[in-house]
Amino acid sequence: MTHVTKRSTTRWWSQSLTVVSLTAVCLTGGPLTAVAGTTTTADRATTTATKSKPKADESIDSWMPNKRLQETVLKDLKDDNPNKEWQSVSEITKDDMQLLKSLHDTQHVYIDGKTEYSLEGLQYATNLERLTLGGDLNYHPVRLNADIVDVTPLKDLQSLKVLNLQYNRLKDVSPLAGLKNVTQMSLGWNYIEDFSMLPISQYEQFTYINQFIERPTVNISAKSRSAHLKVALKFKSSTPVELEAPSGYARLSDWTPDDKIFRSYYFNGGTGTPDGQGGLKFTDIVDQEPGPTELPGQNVTPLPDKFYLLGKDKDGIFKVAQPYKLAAEAKPVTVKYQDQDGKSLHDDIVLEGVVGDHYITEQLELPGHAFKEVKGAAQGEFSDQAQTVTYVYTKDPVKAQAVTVKYQDENGKSLRDDIVLNGNVGDDYTTERLTLPGYTFKEIKGEPQGKLGDQAQTVTYVYTKDPVAGKPITVKYVSTTGEEIAPDVTLNGDTGAPYEAERLDIPGYEWTKAEGNEKGTFGDQAHTITMIYTPIEGDGGSGDGSDGGDTGGNSSSSSSSSTDSSSDSSSDSSSDSSSDSNSNSNSNSSSDSSSSTDSSSSTDSNSSSDSNSNSSSNSSSSSNSSSNPDSSSSSSSNSSSSSSSSTGSGSSSHTDSGSDQPTAPVTDEQDDDVTGGPGTIGPAGPFEGGLDSDQPGGSTGGTSPFENDLTPTIFPTQGTTTIDGNLPQTNEQRGRLGAWLGAALLATVGLTWFSRRSRQK
Repeated sequence: MTHVTKRSTTRWWSQSLTVVSLTAVCLTGGPLTAVAGTTTTADRATTTATKSKPKADESIDSWMPNKRLQETVLKDLKDDNPNKEWQSVSEITKDDMQLLKSLHDTQHVYIDGKTEYSLEGLQYATNLERLTLGGDLNYHPVRLNADIVDVTPLKDLQSLKVLNLQYNRLKDVSPLAGLKNVTQMSLGWNYIEDFSMLPISQYEQFTYINQFIERPTVNISAKSRSAHLKVALKFKSSTPVELEAPSGYARLSDWTPDDKIFRSYYFNGGTGTPDGQGGLKFTDIVDQEPGPTELPGQNVTPLPDKFYLLGKDKDGIFKVAQPYKLAAEAKPVTVKYQDQDGKSLHDDIVLEGVVGDHYITEQLELPGHAFKEVKGAAQGEFSDQAQTVTYVYTKDPVKAQAVTVKYQDENGKSLRDDIVLNGNVGDDYTTERLTLPGYTFKEIKGEPQGKLGDQAQTVTYVYTKDPVAGKPITVKYVSTTGEEIAPDVTLNGDTGAPYEAERLDIPGYEWTKAEGNEKGTFGDQAHTITMIYTPIEGDGGSGDGSDGGDTGGNSSSSSSSSTDSSSDSSSDSSSDSSSDSNSNSNSNSSSDSSSSTDSSSSTDSNSSSDSNSNSSSNSSSSSNSSSNPDSSSSSSSNSSSSSSSSTGSGSSSHTDSGSDQPTAPVTDEQDDDVTGGPGTIGPAGPFEGGLDSDQPGGSTGGTSPFENDLTPTIFPTQGTTTIDGNLPQTNEQRGRLGAWLGAALLATVGLTWFSRRSRQK
């Protein structure tokens, strides 16, 4: 048992020693050696293979194209991470860039003074704290300015604390403004024109001197010999620093291995004065000469030109140099801004310069218009010939007011739906003359074509209706009896055309009235107009109606009068008095008159009289007047007259005529049947005529055979016809009323007498 325990303890110490040894090797990165004789050759081969980092999945060239920068990154990754090994740049990944703490290179940043040294890929070095890239005067060949131009990849490296980019060709440093943790910033010996966006107060150390700004060559008029150096160099604020014009200055160009220093020399070519905006205005500019190749005691790097427009600030931050050439004055370049119709939209801009000078025109933004095209060279060189550049614009679409096209007849009635044309202001419009069935075009009101605008427009096409035959109108001419007295006349015309029926002068007849419209317009329905005439028969007087007679002649007048009087009294003795009179006259007259009188009184006598008379003559007019249900009169073209009188408790008279043709006289026997028996006085029922009339229904004699019979008679019923009330057309009611009143009176007297006799007893 002890032996087993000892062997187990020995095995445990052996395994523990092996683990500790492997751990130490991994931490130190040293070579593996045999440990307690337990590591085999195969084990050593496998362990050694794990030291090589596998090749990155994504090629570094795709995200860091600068080969020089790749080598610098590889070198500094190894320096910052001694426990890791990268055999080549191809093994570097984006994640590896986070292991980079510092990056330094001042020997390989200069390429050729023209090719940009790209910093693309450094944006992945988010833990980078120190960065130095640029030129260095301590190494040969010495170059004052390396080739870094764009610092955009550095804008999000918030771990940066020290940033040195001196001796480069930087112009824009605005991407560096957001680096909040930088305390040391070195930007001297660059081409920077504006520092104002940088948080300068944040930096504990800031290098910024010797910014050299070289402007391109400018052509100056040999005649005016004046020029303007336009610059606005800014340091701590947005206000440009003020420049002055130095006589000249020298700039380091090379430092050879044998310690020879070469410089380029710039000489001022004119007299410069500040323009108040950060630039200089030069006058008295001298002729240009080639740059010197040698100067006493100096090593010269020759320049193409000797004279420049020079400027510098008093603090030595900025130096500006612009070469120039004298040239003849050029003809101007005129820049126009027009619409499609050639209408000017903006004032012309005139550019002036000298021959050979470069010009650039500008495409303006014009409210309400969109650029379409440019005619001429938008940029080029001034010459001894005048030039014109035209920018053409189209007007932005603006919704126009509509054009309404109407189609109407001459009365303004619409013949079809309106057509509404819409579009933008300035668009062309064209209307159309339509063919409308049944109508012919007459005229147009408004502009049939034109341009849409900001005002509504109306175009009206006017048409006339094509003629359409209307239905005929027949005009008949008849007498009052319906007899045709003239040939029919047929009127024809177009639908809608007016017509008027003619009142003909027909001998023996006088126009009375028209049935139908005498005037109107033809339509799609045929109709008839009947012109009615009254016969004219000889000359005659006019009746005044005073004697109840009737006369007829060649006058067109008619009169009627009726008088009705009644009286009633009641006492111990009673009497009734009633008088009715009715007269009617009718003559050929175009006017009618009627009068009626009723009177009532009460007396002590009881009497009743009733008279009725009627006269009529052959005329073409008819009148009828009535004053009460007890009187009636009528006249027509056949004349009838009847009179009757009666005295007693009731009386009645009636005259009625209405037959146009004569009939056989009525005999006494026939009259009995008509009136109800012999001795009857007056008309009977609805029959016309009387017993003493020479018209139908009366006797042939002039005197009634019953004219002496004064016996009161109760008349039979006359039918249910009533006039102006509920009383029937009869005298029967009046007779019965008298009889009943008499009987009632006698009964009252008898009862009174009987009552008195009874009281006396």
